[in-house]
Amino acid sequence: NKKDEMNTVVSPVNPKMNFYEFNKTYLYPKIKVYLDIVFENDLFTGIKYLFENNMFENMPIYNSNGRITSFYIFENDTWSKLSTERLNKYLEQIIEEFMFVFNSEWIQVNQEKLLVDENYQEKYLKYMEKFVGTNCNHQEKITSQLKSFLAKLLKV
Repeated sequence: NKKDEMNTVVSPVNPKMNFYEFNKTYLYPKIKVYLDIVFENDLFTGIKYLFENNMFENMPIYNSNGRITSFYIFENDTWSKLSTERLNKYLEQIIEEFMFVFNSEWIQVNQEKLLVDENYQEKYLKYMEKFVGTNCNHQEKITSQLKSFLAKLLKV
C-alpha cells in the first residue's frame, strides 16, 4: 500500500481492463481448466487455484488491508469499494459460473453415458456433491472461505 503525506490509502495504478472485462474475458473462460481440481478436491480449491494462477500486475480488484471488508474494484474508470453484499454476489456468481461450466463441459458432454453407465452416474453424483454440498450452508461456507483467501491474495 502506498500512502501519501496525509496517511490516506492511495489506489494502485489503474489496470488495463475493468473488473467486468477481467471476469468475462479473462477469468471465466479459464474455469474449465479447473474443473478437475474441483472433482479431485472441492469447489473452494478449484476457485482458489483459478485466482492464484491468474494473478497479474494491476489487477482490477484489490484488498487494501487483508480484511474481508476492504475490497476495491476498478469500474467506470475509477476504484470503488465493494460492499459486503456486492462481494457476496460476486462470489456467488463465480460459483454459478463453475456450475455452468460443469454442466456444459461435463454433464452435456457425457449425457448419453449418464443414461446407461453406472460408473458415470456415480461420478456425476460425486461431482455434483462437490458443487452443492451435503448441507444447506455449503455455499455460505465456500463464500466465507473465499473472502478470507482473496483478502490475503489480493492485498496490496
